[in-house]
Amino acid sequence: SGLAQNPASEQLLLRKATVLQSMQQYEAAAAAADSVLIINKNNDAARNLLIRLQDFLSKNRVGIKYDYSHFDKQFTDAWHMMSVDYTRQTGIGAFTGRVNYAQRFAHDGFQYELESYPRFSKTFYAYAAAAYSADTFGVFPKWRLGGSLYANLPRAFEAEAGIRYLHFASDATGNDFYTIYLGKYYKQFLFGVRTYLTPDPGATTQSYNAMGRYYFGGIDDYVHLLAGYGISPDDRQNSSLININTGNLRTYKGEVILRKQFRRRNILILNASLINQEFARGAEVLKGNQVQAGIGYIRRF
Repeated sequence: SGLAQNPASEQLLLRKATVLQSMQQYEAAAAAADSVLIINKNNDAARNLLIRLQDFLSKNRVGIKYDYSHFDKQFTDAWHMMSVDYTRQTGIGAFTGRVNYAQRFAHDGFQYELESYPRFSKTFYAYAAAAYSADTFGVFPKWRLGGSLYANLPRAFEAEAGIRYLHFASDATGNDFYTIYLGKYYKQFLFGVRTYLTPDPGATTQSYNAMGRYYFGGIDDYVHLLAGYGISPDDRQNSSLININTGNLRTYKGEVILRKQFRRRNILILNASLINQEFARGAEVLKGNQVQAGIGYIRRF
């Protein structure tokens, strides 16, 4: 009745989208949220809702990605990594199977990965992942395990707390990493901070990241900027360095990601990063630069 009297009301359209989401009428919910953004592209609550709805609108997703890394000092050979994945959206959340291939340290290897995002309610959902590699040269961790609990909070905040575990073939035991993330949607922006900490004093013990994302179109149209310190266990391209860059070695990273949707269900991803890292300490500190570039494609259907 309210929309009949005031069809351009942001608050009523957003309430309608939220109710339709609860009724699992995802197409109608997305249409209502889209109407809010047409009226006011800075409505962060509507954008946040659309992001949560996206996986329900397309039951299947396939993706392919390639990354190239060049080192000016630490390694003479460039690194190459390619991944192929398939995601299926179910009634309890999204499930992904992924195969990763990489050339590093003058060797190549494969990694097989499963991950899921089960949902418990409108507020809470989780992340669970497991990856295995038979590689013995450190191209990939032998085991990678991860789990997190996410919460969609009031005022367009989001939060995460979780744990990651990496075990390389050369390790007697693996390393645990605890992660905390806090993000905030504001108009056409998403801002977030994340840290990874491990209680092992002999490992790369700290990683901090700050990010900002600007949505210039739909939810798959954005520019993402990241600045960080340390090596992240979630960085598929560089987590192998955790196995060899032990001790309190400093790493600084800057990255930019462009994600653009075209013809509705196709998504192009471009990324580039510059990493400055110490790789040895003795009489003098040795450090170098790593330049990384990547391209990816996702098809929803």
